[in-house]
Amino acid sequence: MRCWQRLPAPGSVARSRMTATRAVAFISLMGLAWLTAGALRQGPPTGQQQLPLGLAGQVPATLYLQDAPGTAPAARPGLRRPAGAYAAGVVVAHGFAGDRHSMQGLCESLAAAGYSVLSLDLSGHGMNRNPLASPLAASDRLVPDIRAGVDFLAGTLGIDPRHIAVLGHSMGARATLDYGSSAGAGVAGLVMLAGSSELPGPRPPRNTLFLYAERDLPGVAEAIRRKAAALAGLVQVEEGRTYGDFSAGTALRVVQVAGVVHGTIISAPQAFSEVLDWLDRSTGFPARATAPTPIKPAPMERLLWLGLLATLPGLGLLLARLAPPSTAATTLPAWTDIALLPAALLLPLAFIRPDRAGLLLALSTADGVVTQLVMAGLLLSAGLLLAPRYRPALDGWAAALGIALAGWLVIALLAAPASEYFHGLGLTPGRTALALVSAAGLMPLALALQWLACRPQWWRGTLWRLALRIALLAGLVAGNAIGAFGFPGTIAALVLLLAPALLEPVLAGYYLRSRNLLVAATLDALVTGWLFALYLPVTG
Repeated sequence: MRCWQRLPAPGSVARSRMTATRAVAFISLMGLAWLTAGALRQGPPTGQQQLPLGLAGQVPATLYLQDAPGTAPAARPGLRRPAGAYAAGVVVAHGFAGDRHSMQGLCESLAAAGYSVLSLDLSGHGMNRNPLASPLAASDRLVPDIRAGVDFLAGTLGIDPRHIAVLGHSMGARATLDYGSSAGAGVAGLVMLAGSSELPGPRPPRNTLFLYAERDLPGVAEAIRRKAAALAGLVQVEEGRTYGDFSAGTALRVVQVAGVVHGTIISAPQAFSEVLDWLDRSTGFPARATAPTPIKPAPMERLLWLGLLATLPGLGLLLARLAPPSTAATTLPAWTDIALLPAALLLPLAFIRPDRAGLLLALSTADGVVTQLVMAGLLLSAGLLLAPRYRPALDGWAAALGIALAGWLVIALLAAPASEYFHGLGLTPGRTALALVSAAGLMPLALALQWLACRPQWWRGTLWRLALRIALLAGLVAGNAIGAFGFPGTIAALVLLLAPALLEPVLAGYYLRSRNLLVAATLDALVTGWLFALYLPVTG
């Protein structure tokens, strides 16, 4: 049985031109949205400046300053606070697998409330080229990053450390508490969002606020309550009650934020209200006539994700026009071919251990996951190559590589505005190399999956690809269940969920016009490798 291929038909040239025109129109509209997204953001303007600081200039940071009324950010030269503004600052530390972009909404809201806010890319994350030291649970390894941020606010902006607070989310919350209990930390207060630390420091931290989500990760609430009770010298603390005295630095409070999960607590209005009140009381901020509210993302920014998804099928049609025709017809896979996938996914788990993380890619938990996928791809390809029906899918790889690279770059460009408040998309040279190495290793599995999903109708092929991707997730869950990936192995599932969201709309449009599996597989491997390199911390 032959895999379906579209043949030229009368009028197909005109229809192809119309399809290309529509695809170009889609991309043009997306480009217009990309240019106007920033202008449509609601709320007071805040000046932003990108800064390398501390540790030989290798801690990238973004500085948020409140603008004077009617003054554009560019009109204020240098790194200076607005004239007459109260001198108070906040250093912000993101969570595991995040970066400073993921904290942007909260940072803008705090800056609009009058604070000078410095958001960091912690070691191993974002554009920070310093590796995240192992073990991952040792959050005290991030204390130098936070200290560099505090030193910058105190030294460059001239803010008294007694008017500086530190705020962290998840992993950043643990690092914040570690910094607050370290020698030489004289900041006004600490805010821990959905995180705590069991590492004792030489001094008690000052003015500590703990917030956790109603539906937080297992163990987070218990760890926070246990740590808060230890700091307060009590058997247990009453949530919602403020203990101690701010002027003495002994204030402490624990609050559950209703209706949110671990990742969304940073954007919850209740959390912002608690955070701002705590910062004001810790830093001595002047009394406010009205309580500030968090800046809400403009509706356009939410629509950008829908616009991105609407554009991607058009990109797939363009890639299909560029793809060379298949040099040989490809037969449909048999059930025996598909049955090889579970074995290929499970066998590598016997050779993967958490203590070997970093040997292949130095990408934290992704190292074990990518190792599993690479080995699965090699095993699956070895089994499929025994069947002559699979071999024609390997023809024409050189042209496929160039087309897929172009598609990857366009996807990254189109996704940039939609991900502004989610995660940065920039890659350091080291992460670029890791992305390409990951893609090369993932290529055998990507090609095998594209061939296994080959069906006469594009929609049936889409359903088959989704089913096979679910099988990949099941393999990851199995590895995590036996402890093959270590802490926190489930974070890699984010990539295996996000990759199809970007790829499947492209492939749906692509398979309408082309049956060249190499282009689709190469694009699949590039995008997945890029996302692994983008999100997972670098550990070496």
